[in-house]
Amino acid sequence: MVIDDFDWNNQKSSECAPMASGSSEESQRHNRAGTFCGSLEISQHRKGAACRAAQAHLPLYQALHPSKTTHGNIHGSNPTRPCINHNNIEAQPSSQDWKKEPSSMSHPCTSADVSHVTHEPPSYDAVQQDRQVQNFDAKEWESVPKNLVIVYSPVPIGAGANVSRKGISWEARLRVKSKDLPRLMREGFHWTVANIHREAGYIEHQAKEPAMVGAGWNCTRNYYLSDLSPDQNWTAKLTVCARDIWVLSQFDVAKLRTEQAYAAVAWTNVQPSQYIYNFDCLDPRKNYNAIYDNMPLEGWWPWPKKQPDAGDKS
Repeated sequence: MVIDDFDWNNQKSSECAPMASGSSEESQRHNRAGTFCGSLEISQHRKGAACRAAQAHLPLYQALHPSKTTHGNIHGSNPTRPCINHNNIEAQPSSQDWKKEPSSMSHPCTSADVSHVTHEPPSYDAVQQDRQVQNFDAKEWESVPKNLVIVYSPVPIGAGANVSRKGISWEARLRVKSKDLPRLMREGFHWTVANIHREAGYIEHQAKEPAMVGAGWNCTRNYYLSDLSPDQNWTAKLTVCARDIWVLSQFDVAKLRTEQAYAAVAWTNVQPSQYIYNFDCLDPRKNYNAIYDNMPLEGWWPWPKKQPDAGDKS
């Protein structure tokens, strides 16, 4: 029984009861005082037990309500309210100490966690972003027209039965946009599979261009290529035509050869009718370079090529 619940009715009854014979008024006052003090002692004892119980639950309370505890006072920020006799208990860890201990309710951030977050490797998309964006259809290349086309096939097309593509499983057309085509002739047209934007490639199950459909091709596989030099001079699209998807799935750009080119044509950036280069493997009399004549061209230019010296036996 706490002091607020003191039984004042019993106390009043004892005060109104007649005094026993031989008892003095002072004696009764001592008795009443003793009763009151005894009740107060019991109340203080119970209060101390309650405080000790609260102290036993203090760590859990601090963990759950760190903002509501101040130096072990579970009653909040009121320092005058009696709580715990710190002289009779062992020192409890501070709220900072509890924060350092692992808890089943939260996972502490360790040095390993911090290292994992700050040193996480870049994502695949971040690394490959520059390889996903092809230039051929990009806005900055819209003003550069296509000015070179090279056509490849396993065997030359244009004579006899080959005109109808009978016996030929595929045909490839390389369309090039060059900002400076004469420069591409002087420096050579060089590219490998490293110039291909792999992430931009796709297959069409139905060929759309009339020229391809008219030649009997049903489907296409498309690759995008770009100049890798800092001052990009060209970008290109390689379209491989076939009758079956299986042929396209097995096509390997790395196995394409310059010798497989059977026709090529180039024109100025001013008018498509102003031709500056032509190559026909079946009719060499039609070959010409209107800019550099017979100057050998390097790389994927099919003609003219540097002829080996007569005395060179290599």
